[in-house]
Amino acid sequence: MSEASGVEAAGALCIRITRVKVPTTVEIGGAASLECEWEREGDTMYSIKWYQGSTEFYRYTPSSQKQVQIFEPTTLDVDRDKSSGGRVRVANITMEAEGPFHCEVSAEGPTFHTASDSAKMWVVALPEGGPVVMGVKGHYQVRDWVDLTCISPTSRPAPKLSFTINGSPVGDGEMGRWGDGVMG
Repeated sequence: MSEASGVEAAGALCIRITRVKVPTTVEIGGAASLECEWEREGDTMYSIKWYQGSTEFYRYTPSSQKQVQIFEPTTLDVDRDKSSGGRVRVANITMEAEGPFHCEVSAEGPTFHTASDSAKMWVVALPEGGPVVMGVKGHYQVRDWVDLTCISPTSRPAPKLSFTINGSPVGDGEMGRWGDGVMG
């Protein structure tokens, strides 16, 4: 069996993760809920840990006096009041938080079985406004050369701009390229 599903030992299933839920995309500065669900399969759960990449940022150990530990990552904030067990609420997400989030569930002794699974989160930065077209004249004659510049505010991923003339798409062959963008 895979590590994500659990481990088979002496014919008996051990602790296993059944679902890791991480939003596919989150806006920079936004918040998200991370969820990790598991089945004991005869084991007693010792701890649940969440990692962003290889860095642990949250630990839940129900048998410990201090059940919740947060390891203050620089890429996001953990909302202690809205986090419990395998559910963690994160906020103020930075671009650097993009990537895999891992949930790891460990059993108590004597087995100490561990299962883990992950899901990836993409961080997006939406533009603060629409594109701006510069160089537009009030009137054009048939066969006039049209020299326009279209600029879009910074965003991630980069916007995909397209142009139309009288409702018909303008083909790449009718536009010139400039830098990383298209010049039309």
